[in-house]
Amino acid sequence: MLAFATQPLLGRPKSLSTGQSSCPRRRQTVVASLKVAVAGGGLGGLAVAGALLQKGFDVRVYEQASSYKPFGGPIQVQSNALALLQDINESLTRAISADGTATGNRKSGIKDGLSDAWYCQFDTGAPAKKRNLPLTHVIDRPKLQEALAKFVISQSPRAIRTSSRVVGYCNHADHVDVLLENGTTESADVLVGADGIWSSVRAQMHGEDARSSASYSGYHCFTATCKYVSEDVDEISYKIYLGKKQYFVASDVGQGRVQWYAFLGRPAGSETQGEKLGFLSSKFDGWSPEVQEILNATEEGEVEARDLYDRAPFVRKGWIDERVVLLGDAAHPMMPNLGQGGCMAFEDAYTLASSLGELGSNASRDQVHQALERYQRKRFGRTAIVQGLAQMSSNLLFHYERLATGGVQAFLGWGVFWSTIGSVIVGGSMPLVLDFLYVNLVDATEQRTSDIPESPTKAWATVKASSRQN
Repeated sequence: MLAFATQPLLGRPKSLSTGQSSCPRRRQTVVASLKVAVAGGGLGGLAVAGALLQKGFDVRVYEQASSYKPFGGPIQVQSNALALLQDINESLTRAISADGTATGNRKSGIKDGLSDAWYCQFDTGAPAKKRNLPLTHVIDRPKLQEALAKFVISQSPRAIRTSSRVVGYCNHADHVDVLLENGTTESADVLVGADGIWSSVRAQMHGEDARSSASYSGYHCFTATCKYVSEDVDEISYKIYLGKKQYFVASDVGQGRVQWYAFLGRPAGSETQGEKLGFLSSKFDGWSPEVQEILNATEEGEVEARDLYDRAPFVRKGWIDERVVLLGDAAHPMMPNLGQGGCMAFEDAYTLASSLGELGSNASRDQVHQALERYQRKRFGRTAIVQGLAQMSSNLLFHYERLATGGVQAFLGWGVFWSTIGSVIVGGSMPLVLDFLYVNLVDATEQRTSDIPESPTKAWATVKASSRQN
């Protein structure tokens, strides 16, 4: 993505960890339009800022980093999210079409890592076309974030403030004070916490430390992008290779490149001795030749590694505190198996802008709160289900052991039995899952046809997978 050069974190006011307010009472003057502060200038924060600016809101995005800098690999914008960006502003989808590649025009599939045999294949294009949605595209994250930032700045040149980390807030009857790390305070009618899984806004809202309540997934993820073209690139956009307590994802990302992910069941904080690629080559020794070819085509310096964390849905705590609301990973971090994390943030942005758009310029405290509650009601159930589906798929992948145990089980054919039954279950359930994910949230009276052209066939579709240990 166009990421940010981060600054060292300073201490937060002690009151922020308990959710108590320590800021002075300050009167807000009446403005011509409601003022919305957005904590976090990532994809979700920029999307909601752009959508609100189009509706006439006075928006300011507070981003902790000092500048936008290219960072991160390709990202999948699935059909459900792409339709919303198209409705917000067609310049966004033109950029995605010009700089990205369609992946919904090809199949995806799951293979046995050792035998290289197909486990199942499924189609992501058919459910999109059924709902009149554009096909899923992939685009390099820096280009997508650049398009979103340009869209925001084109409407309000001073809307994005860098070197401005939000560390807390103080609710009042007629406004909310936004507390910044440098000790200054800004005022707004609404504060949107779009500051990621380690959200300071969420931490204060729930009265806990920013890093508490997150659960380690049981998986350590290695990832990189390399020059590689699969023989079946014109038919298959991505593949998942399954093994016992580890699996490998290879996604075509266009321009003769593949982005891959290697997921290993390891304790949190595990260190890798020596070169990462050498370690991975040994872990995936004997697997599909394509896995080894991809690893051999990768430069050591390109490999990144991290532990994967998520949180359960906030059933009791919710996403709202008077004039403050959560969005994206701050509200519903999820495992990356379905590639829907960013897409859910775009859905949040669209729905929140629609709910706030129903308010007048002098909306009362109750009216603001009611608008935020409408947003939460529309989003909470759907995002909780997607979180659950992502976690369930993670667990299923983790327990895959076809022929991995060898011996008597393989001789008696239990591996074949698992492969057959599993293929039926996964192959049969994926259309239902995609049918649920690919919902058209655009109002029918404003709905546009899916006229985004398909890009050249060398493309990418993110299927990031992680699962939990027993």
